[in-house]
Amino acid sequence: MAQPLTDENGSDLEEIKVLAFEKSNFAEAIRLAESQLVSHPENTEVHLFLCRLYFWSKNELSLSKVNEYVLKYPNDLNGHLLMVDIYENEGKFSKSLELIRSIEDQFSDDQNFQFRKAYCLSQLSSYQEAEDILTSILGTNPAHEKAMQLLKDIKPKASRNQIQASYQRYFLDGKAPSINFLGLSYARKFKTSVLLCNVNSAKTPDQNGLQFGLDIYKVLNTKSYIYLHGAYSNSKLFPSTRFSSAIFYEYPSGFKMSLFGSLLKFNEGSIKILSPSLGYQIEDFDFSGRAYFSFNDSRFNTSFQFVVKKYILSEHNYLGLGFGSIYNDRWSPNAQLATLMSNFIMLQAQLNLMESLFLNFSYNRNISKHSLERDLLSINVVHHF
Repeated sequence: MAQPLTDENGSDLEEIKVLAFEKSNFAEAIRLAESQLVSHPENTEVHLFLCRLYFWSKNELSLSKVNEYVLKYPNDLNGHLLMVDIYENEGKFSKSLELIRSIEDQFSDDQNFQFRKAYCLSQLSSYQEAEDILTSILGTNPAHEKAMQLLKDIKPKASRNQIQASYQRYFLDGKAPSINFLGLSYARKFKTSVLLCNVNSAKTPDQNGLQFGLDIYKVLNTKSYIYLHGAYSNSKLFPSTRFSSAIFYEYPSGFKMSLFGSLLKFNEGSIKILSPSLGYQIEDFDFSGRAYFSFNDSRFNTSFQFVVKKYILSEHNYLGLGFGSIYNDRWSPNAQLATLMSNFIMLQAQLNLMESLFLNFSYNRNISKHSLERDLLSINVVHHF
């Protein structure tokens, strides 16, 4: 890396800083810095500070200016991190992480670089990987205050173990008794996947039953993951076996989409469910719509659900209100519960890889006069350790 000049150019840099910081005259500071680079093109201090001036003044040329600096001085970490600052300032954390990984071999021993990587990962909800990096930094430098604070902030979200208790009550429309549903699950988080074991209990006034299930979430990249599920029960309240899979993707613009499929087998036959969804998040509100297409050998059923969520403090604590419509007057209670249970599985998927959900409440009201399901009350409590 070229060395900064140490003669009279030092005072020139101070003059540039006075213009920028004390007089807030970024335009004049940029003009003076560019003038100095004409006379001393190898002055890296002035060149790097010029790039920062473009960034601080929110100049549209900031990215191109920093890129010129990085191409000229590829071994200067400060230039690369300034480009990271630009991406993160625009909310492009995926692009920032892509850049960080591209220079990781070159700067992996630098603690400042490692901290910036951990911060970027934390913004992308890769809390476990961020925790591992921060722990490594503090192992060699216990006084690293930024690492200590960030680790404190993400520690609850980086938990490897999760226990969740769920309660749902389905109020049915006179054609079948109301159903109380209890669920208990344990999840173990690995680097790019989550394994979840669950036991579910359903109870009506005249019968009850248990179901045992296994879920696997696998991260594909920072914006998408797949979900696999299998379950078994010997009760008529549940499918005897159920196999499900789904893929989720989130666009940088805020749109989210998923495609869910499930095969449920009962003593009376089997039901297939296909469910696409589309959602959009803006600030503290999340809007999502999901369609369900359920069919067996002779019948076809469609339904739709629209849900609005208001996030409280974080996206993992929210109040939700949903409306839906189902036409299924020919379907048996078992078939209807099959759809209800598939809705519940999608709720589990929305917990999104064991993020820090402490408590959420949701109430759904079905407005269809032909639907067996009319109301759904849902409460979920999660503990991480």
